[in-house]
Amino acid sequence: MRSSPALSLLGLASSLVSVACLPGRQTLSPPASSHYGIPGQNRTFDYVVVGGGTAGSALAARLAEDPRGFSVAVVEAGGFPLYENGNLTQVPGYQGWSTHVDTTRPSLVEWDIETLPQPGYNGRTVHYSQGRGLGGTTAINTMAYQRPTRGFHQMWTDAVADDEWTWGACTDDYKRSFRFSPPNTTAIGSDFGLPNDEAEFSPEGGPLPLSYGNYRAPYSNALADGLRGIGLAEIGGFSSGELIGFSTLPLAVDPVTWTRATSETFLWSAMRNENAKLTVYTSALAKRVLFDEDKRATGVVVDALGQENYEYVLSARREVILTAGVFHTPQLLMLSGIGPRKILDSFDIDVVADLPGVGQNHWDQPYYLLSYKVNTTTMTQQSRPEVYAESAEEYRRSGTGPLTTINAGEAMGWEKIPEPYRSKLSKDTLDYISTFPDDFPELELLSFGDGIRAPPGSGINAITTTPEDNYMTFGVGILTPKSRGNVTLRSRDPHAQPLISPNFLTDAVDEELAVQGVRRARDWAAKTGIAVEEVWPGPDVRTDEDIKVWLRQAGALVYHGTSTCAMGKSDDPNAVLDSLARVFGVKGLRVADSSAAPLLGPGHPMATVYMTAEKVARLILRDAGLSPQAPRDEL
Repeated sequence: MRSSPALSLLGLASSLVSVACLPGRQTLSPPASSHYGIPGQNRTFDYVVVGGGTAGSALAARLAEDPRGFSVAVVEAGGFPLYENGNLTQVPGYQGWSTHVDTTRPSLVEWDIETLPQPGYNGRTVHYSQGRGLGGTTAINTMAYQRPTRGFHQMWTDAVADDEWTWGACTDDYKRSFRFSPPNTTAIGSDFGLPNDEAEFSPEGGPLPLSYGNYRAPYSNALADGLRGIGLAEIGGFSSGELIGFSTLPLAVDPVTWTRATSETFLWSAMRNENAKLTVYTSALAKRVLFDEDKRATGVVVDALGQENYEYVLSARREVILTAGVFHTPQLLMLSGIGPRKILDSFDIDVVADLPGVGQNHWDQPYYLLSYKVNTTTMTQQSRPEVYAESAEEYRRSGTGPLTTINAGEAMGWEKIPEPYRSKLSKDTLDYISTFPDDFPELELLSFGDGIRAPPGSGINAITTTPEDNYMTFGVGILTPKSRGNVTLRSRDPHAQPLISPNFLTDAVDEELAVQGVRRARDWAAKTGIAVEEVWPGPDVRTDEDIKVWLRQAGALVYHGTSTCAMGKSDDPNAVLDSLARVFGVKGLRVADSSAAPLLGPGHPMATVYMTAEKVARLILRDAGLSPQAPRDEL
């Protein structure tokens, strides 16, 4: 019998939490090196990592695992998503509920970010999901794993003038994080092809598992047939550096327990190493980075959340590394005196380094979702109590069924916009997209089998349905957007969310790409043979002008933001980091999250963020061997 995921809570008096009692895991007492729930005190480490999310947990673990015995502190504003979000975080099929969108009450696992009113979206404010807690966004995302293309890496290399970022130079960094498990054909059926690029992974990889769900949806073959029908060829997976075509995404899911695998796994793996000196501070908000007279980062001022007016300093003998995410890393830099002088002066913040690019160049992909009534069974049926109860029991009993996977990624495609649609693009748009490599797709085609996806106020909830109705959503992502956004300070208070404006659809190029993308999504739906009726946006939205109006009503986010602290060449006035992720104008400070990328990659960024963390950790440890050895006994 397979036991259900549950939470074990120990030491309530001191708020000490153990790892979950999941199948295949031993219940662990809180490691002696952790400070879970205990207000910290001034202390010195070799390295201080700010942010225990996707990049931070991986990077900190790699530093702590080094045999030279470096001491490492992780500063995380959130807590334990497993405890605070329960099975919504653990069960893959609950992914649609793990992302918090109810802005009427605070979330324990998200930052509850609302953008400024967006001119390209009819002045709407938009919820921008960002994970808060150990594991960061990997505790709430779709778990989708795909690498970008070789051409993307060449663009990165050209932007920073360093071959360290070529595809070949990053391959081992991609392989280090995950161990791959091929599809379970016993559970999903041997006749259902799942091409995969197992050769792109290493048997020595890990600690994160990568696998496929133990479920074959009734509409799986129809999705693949539809993609073939519109001209896409099936490829062997999404990890070889080639994307154009279609295949199925593997997920960061444990193939033994069938639970989500987050970057927190890195921390637990390191803590099991008796020689690792790793200290994790939760409910701890970094307020600013400290510098000495030589502009060397010496530590971080930390606020113990929940403890009024309680702060302490974590000092760094060697380096401070920021991995607080695409919005909070630039916010922390600006609060620390690094950023555009005009902004810093307006908040009376002493300027340590005038870097105009901090918080600029936010780059993200808009997605547009079309929903259909279909003639096959979809995850819509999980809203029926009796159907859901059967699925939950199957998951609990045997680790099979729809809850072992997500409602997306059955078959998804990537393409350059084909004819006749390409000829409808203006010269300006064609000139812009021609700056991307031949292997860089312009559109992503993806589906969601969990029903109608339309924004609040759309009126779609007025559609009359019966319990037997099934719905499905076909989506398109614009992977080469020209619009750029920004993030800046709201105030000097580090507890205040920064002001965020993605600026989606503010450039005519993006509007043109999106119109043709919507037409491709409709082509796909028509070729599947399962689409009966388009219910959103519906048959009245047909002309280019109709679609343009709808785009502004219906634009969706998938939270793939990058580049707000972008790497670049020393003569680039907008560059924040050099090619080794070091902040220009200061010493001993690096950035190693999605904000560091000089450009937006095609598709889902999780693999690229892990690669960046692995790469920067390796660069830090390499540099550590070149610098004088400092005493490493903790104070």
